[in-house]
Amino acid sequence: MSERVMTSDQAGPYASSPRTPAPPSPTRRTRTASASPPTRSVPIGEVSPRVMDARLSLLEAEDDARLLANRVRKLAQEERAAREKAELAARKAAEIRAAKARNEEAARRRRERQLETERQQREAAARHARVQSERQKAIHEQRQRVLEDRRRAVMAGREQARAAEEAIAAQRDEERRRNQRLKQSVRASEALGRTKQEDHRRQQQRDAAEQTRRMVEKIELERTRKLTEAQKLAKQEAELLERLRRSRQLQREAYGELEAVIASSSPVASP
Repeated sequence: MSERVMTSDQAGPYASSPRTPAPPSPTRRTRTASASPPTRSVPIGEVSPRVMDARLSLLEAEDDARLLANRVRKLAQEERAAREKAELAARKAAEIRAAKARNEEAARRRRERQLETERQQREAAARHARVQSERQKAIHEQRQRVLEDRRRAVMAGREQARAAEEAIAAQRDEERRRNQRLKQSVRASEALGRTKQEDHRRQQQRDAAEQTRRMVEKIELERTRKLTEAQKLAKQEAELLERLRRSRQLQREAYGELEAVIASSSPVASP
């Protein structure tokens, strides 16, 4: 530090308030009382060496105070910057936790929708199997009724034939022609009955086929609706997966930024 003489007006803001001077630096030239020249009379108009030494010590003390004030100001700025970085890291961590919670909630809702879709598919399959079973049962019952009608018709014909044979036995000649007419009538009646029964059976088969067709159409419409709904859900799932991937990428970037902030906010060693 160069030696110079300053008045109280030129000493700066530190000259007005007395401060304890900092210990002299080892590299700084220190003036001590022992190094002062012996007291001698100073002519009027000259500055005493002791006054010069005192002024130089004052300047050195002021420089030390100024340096310390600058260091304190820089340390305060660094502490404020570190605190702001810590607050930023805390906000980033809170945002990351909130994003993670939202992602977990979306995954939970997606799982619930998938389970609901599977349950609906199982119910549809069970309804289809039940309808098929009922249809088979109805067809079997219809066949049984047709067979029973035929058996009754055969029994009735046999009864009529036995009655005709008894009448023929009582009146051979006269009743032969009558028996012939009766047989023709019976055959015609049987043929007509068979025709009616066949028509009735065919009508019942057509009704059963129409009912089956309607049921199949209804089931196909339901299946088409379910497939459409499943495609919509699959598309929604793909969109959610893409959003989840982007969210995870943002999460990784936020963690990297947070780690960088934490690393940069480590306390700085004092000089």
